[in-house]
Parts: sequence; C-alpha cells; structure tokens
Amino acid sequence: GGAEAPKGSSGPGAFAEEEEWEAVPLSMAFTEVRLRMRRLPPSMLPEAGRTQSASSSAEPHKPKHTPMHRTWCIVEIGGHEGDEVSDFRWLEFFVGETTGHDRPSRDLPPGAWEPPDEYFRMEVDRWVSGAVLALDVGEAADFEPAKQGATAAAAASAGGLKGRCRLRLLESARAADLLGDGSLMLRVLDPGRGGEKPRDLAQVHADWRVWFLRNGEEVLGTGGGHRFIIDEAKVMIAIELALKDLEEGSRACMRVSEDWGQGCLTPEGVAGPVLRGAAVWVELTLHEVKNEIAAGEHGDVEQALAFAAEKKEQGNRSLASKRPADDSRALRRYQAGLKILEALLPAEVAAKVSKAPAAKKKALEEGSKGAPPGPLAGDAELPRVEALLEALRLNAAQAEIRREKWSEVVELCTLVLQIGQGGNPKAYYRRGHARAHLGEFQGALEDLRASAAASPSDAGTRKELARVEALYREHREKEKRSFGGLFAKMSQQEKDREEKEEARKKALAEQEAKLEQERQKKQAEERKKQAEERKIKYEEEQAAKKAREEEEEAKAKETAEAAAPAVAGGGGAENEGEQLAKQSAEVAKPPPEAKPPVVQTEGRWTPMSFTPPPRTAEQEMQAQTQEIIEKLNKGDGTGPPRNFKQMASVTQEPEPVDYEVPSFLKGGKKKKAPK
Repeated sequence: GGAEAPKGSSGPGAFAEEEEWEAVPLSMAFTEVRLRMRRLPPSMLPEAGRTQSASSSAEPHKPKHTPMHRTWCIVEIGGHEGDEVSDFRWLEFFVGETTGHDRPSRDLPPGAWEPPDEYFRMEVDRWVSGAVLALDVGEAADFEPAKQGATAAAAASAGGLKGRCRLRLLESARAADLLGDGSLMLRVLDPGRGGEKPRDLAQVHADWRVWFLRNGEEVLGTGGGHRFIIDEAKVMIAIELALKDLEEGSRACMRVSEDWGQGCLTPEGVAGPVLRGAAVWVELTLHEVKNEIAAGEHGDVEQALAFAAEKKEQGNRSLASKRPADDSRALRRYQAGLKILEALLPAEVAAKVSKAPAAKKKALEEGSKGAPPGPLAGDAELPRVEALLEALRLNAAQAEIRREKWSEVVELCTLVLQIGQGGNPKAYYRRGHARAHLGEFQGALEDLRASAAASPSDAGTRKELARVEALYREHREKEKRSFGGLFAKMSQQEKDREEKEEARKKALAEQEAKLEQERQKKQAEERKKQAEERKIKYEEEQAAKKAREEEEEAKAKETAEAAAPAVAGGGGAENEGEQLAKQSAEVAKPPPEAKPPVVQTEGRWTPMSFTPPPRTAEQEMQAQTQEIIEKLNKGDGTGPPRNFKQMASVTQEPEPVDYEVPSFLKGGKKKKAPK
C-alpha cells in the first residue's frame, strides 16, 4: 500500500531534489512492473529490530530470481503519511511469489527454526519482489510508480503500489525451486563446511523434522538421524531430492506441496509414518555422505566390470516392479553402468561407441582434466566390455519405452545396431516399436521385418509387425481422406503446368520452323536472282561474241578474197605458202581447254556452264587463213592442185583484181628503184 505524499513537503527525511530518483531495473520476477526509487543514506535509517534471522547462520545473500534459483527474504515496509513514514510491518516470503507471512518478532534460540504460522499468511504485491531485487541486505529506499495517474496502464505497471512506500531489506538467504514450479521450495539455513553432494546410490546419514503446513502440527521429529541409500525408494521422494541438493554438513528447510507430500517419512517404510498427499514443512540436516566410485576410479578392469554388472542387476530389479518411479530408477542404474564401461574403452574404440553429442563430449573431457587416468580394457577384456555395453543399452532402451521417451529409444537401439556384429533382433524390435510411436511407419516396418527375419519363431514380433502394418494402412487412408482433394488439386496443377510447358515448346518449335522456311525462301529467291543475272550476262556475252564473230568472219572473207590472186604467183610461192601455213597454224592453235568452274549450292557441288573466251580478230583471221590453206592442200581432186605451178599451167589466168595485193603475198624479188 502506501499513502500519497503531499507535494512540496519538507522536514526530517524529506528530499527536495527530484534528480535523486532513479528507475528500478527490470526483474525476471514480474517484468511488467515499472518503478522508480530513491535510496536512503544510512543516517536516515531508523534502528531495526534485527538485520539477520537467528535461525540462519548464512552470510548475507544478494537477492536474485531465475527459473531454478530463488531468494528467501524478510523485509520491513512502511507507508508515507505526509512527512512521516509509519505502519511498519515485517514480511517474509520467497521472491517471485505473491503470498508470504506477516511475521512478528519472535524469540528463538540461536540456530533454531520453526515453520511460519499460516494464521499470518497474507498477499504480497508484485512490486515488493522488484524492490527487493534492487537492494542489498540492510539497504532501504522509497519506491513509487514510474507512471503517475489513474489509468489502467499506470495501475498495471505499478504492481499494486499506490503512492509511495519505504522498504528495507532485513535478511535474505539462498533458495531453490527444485522442480521449477513452486512445488518444492528449499531454503538454506546453514551452508555447512562445503562438502560434496550426494549422488544416486550414495550412503547418507541425515535427520529431518516434519510439520503439517496448514496448522503447524509436528508430524515427525528425528533423534539420532537415519542411515540409508539415496534413490532406493526408502523415503519420500521430496526428502531425497532435497538431500541431493545439499552439501555435507548443511542444514535447510523445505516447503512441500500436496502433490509431492506422499510417501514414507522414514527408511523403515510403511512401518513408520506415511504421508498420503499433505502439504508439509521439512527441516533437514545432512551429516555424512559416501558416494559410489565414479567412472575411472576403479582399481582395475575386473572391478569396473563387476560394478557395471551390479548396476545391471539393480536396474533389472527396479524394472521388474513395473512402477513409473522404478522405471526411472532402473534407467539411472543402467546409465551408471554405461558410464563406468565407457571409461574403460581405449580412445580409438570410444570414438565409435560413444553416443554423447560433440558438445557434451567436450564438456565431459574438460570436466575430467586433471583426474588420474583410469584402467583401460585390453584386447582380451574388450569383448566382455562391449557385450555388457550392448546389454545395458538394450535394457536402457526398454526403460525408456516404459517412460515413453521414443527418441531416446531410437538413439540407443541405433547405437547397438551400428556397433554390434550382425543384426540384433531386440534392437530392431524396440527401435521399430519406437518409430511407430513417432509416426515413422516405413522405418518401423523395415525394423520389424528385420527382427522377424532374424527370429522367425517370435510370435510377439509378428504380432507387432501386423499391428504396425494396420496402423500404416489406416494412416495412409486417413491422409488420403484428409488430403485427397489437395493431392488431386496439386496433381491437376502439375498437369496444367506440363500442358502449358508442352504448348510453349510447341509454339517455340513452330516459330523456329517458320523462321527456317523464311530463311530458305529468301535463299532460294537470292539464288534465282543470281541465276537470272548470270543468264542475262551470258546472253549479253553471247550476243557480243556473235557480233564479233560476224565482224571477224567478214574481215576474213575480205582477206581471203584479196589473197586469191596472189596464189598463182611463181618461184618460191610453194615454200613460202607452207611456211605461212605453219605460222598460221601456230597462231591459230586454240588455247588449252579450261575446266568449267564449280558452284556450291545447298549441300552439293554443281559445275557451271562454261563459255570459252572469244578469240581476238587477229586469231580469227589466222584461223580462217589456215582453213583456206588446208583446203588448197587437200589434193582430193575436188580442190585446187597442190602444186602452184601445176595450178598455174592448168588454170587460166584469173581476172585482174582491182585492189592491191599485200606485199607478203607477192612473189619474186623486189626490183630496186632506178637511181
């Protein structure tokens, strides 16, 4: 609570400077609470009735709040009324809880403790936990909401604080929420001398007292204490959990809820008092602890093997009881044996058989640094170690099946199958059973079929195989009913996509074919155009050639007509004519025949039509002259005589020609002109 302080107040203990207020750090207890605080100097603190409880000899503890670690505390709270702070009350509670006890001052002998009176139980506002986490033991401060006003948001962020209150932290002690849900709240009264904590199967000497929570009635008061073994189900589980969190020589108190307030209160079992669902307070003192030998601490391999075999037998006895608590207890026995055996393996073998993740391996290695190396199994002892490892893993898998920890079952059985020689039918069966519960039906069927093949006479395996096959069929039918429409839709969508892709490919092929046709058409047109151009050029060349031939023929005719009168000349005309014929033959000899050029057309080679080059006018005239001479020299009776003399004697003198004969056709020697 608290009262609104009037503005502008002054007097003893009043602060005039607004800057002295600071925001309270957010806490994990109630994250929505927003406060501001003003610390008080020691000179302003009134005398307190006490600063440390007589029931606790622990050193002052800095308050903190985490999921597992808590703080128990006693605070003094007073409300502001004007300039004065009054209505101080003491309140004890666990930080983070919304109930506590309004505890008046009580005179207790040193080291004594008694449970709080439920008559004084009261509600604790959320802001109180946030305020405690901002202080150290002995400190005090004024607190007020960070948001002022009457809005709902301001009220929610105030955590129940109205106006201004002063709070002083008188005492704090370490506490623990053993289960994380407030069922088992342990508070250390005396930390002791700092001995070791009990592990499973540790021999302990402890005593405890028990009170009912609702009325404070004492249920059990131990005298000299009890000696028993932890985790043997001798006493109430809550007591064993509390002892395992204490160190040797320490003392603590614990609040137990109704759900966990059941079981035997003494190691004698049902012969002593038994709780059946009652909320209680327990005060415990741990006098002596003797833990079992840890991994790597045995003298030789034989002792370690004997210890692991004993853990196996203990686990089997617990598993045979078929009680949920005993299933977990059996698993802890198997795990203890596995740790002992894994410590016996050489490094090269341990790398193959260890199932711990890499991070866990590293932590184990770092935790074991500095410890003396334990005994290692030799070649003769290694088969026995591996056989016992396989048996412990299979039994641990069975315990996990009882606890319905299916992933752990798969891990253990997979390790057995990877390391063992050949298929182990038990490992296949248990892994298949676990996979079926995980919904991995195909893998489960593979494992169960392998188990049935390895042990065909096992009726239990065949029965489990039939059960899983039926489950798989039912699962597929259910999927078909649930997702049939979806699968059909997805199938249709896939079909539509395929059709669209096919249409796209077809359109692309058609486009490419059309482009190819256009390209071929264009090439054909180009070839046709080139052929027409060649034809026109050829025709022009032929016309020019014909014109030249006609012109040259006319010239040759004129030449022949002019040469005819000279044939009848005398003397050396014959020799001169033969020589002239030879020269004309040499000149008129046609050039060597040229091969027609070859043109490449559309994948084949085709010879072009070839027109020999036209002869010049001189060549044409010489050819015609040669032709005339050859006709004259034939001598077949039809032409003129071979001998020019004979021709002159036989034939008559030709008619005179009216054009001048060329000088090279004239016979005889030239007459010298007269001087």
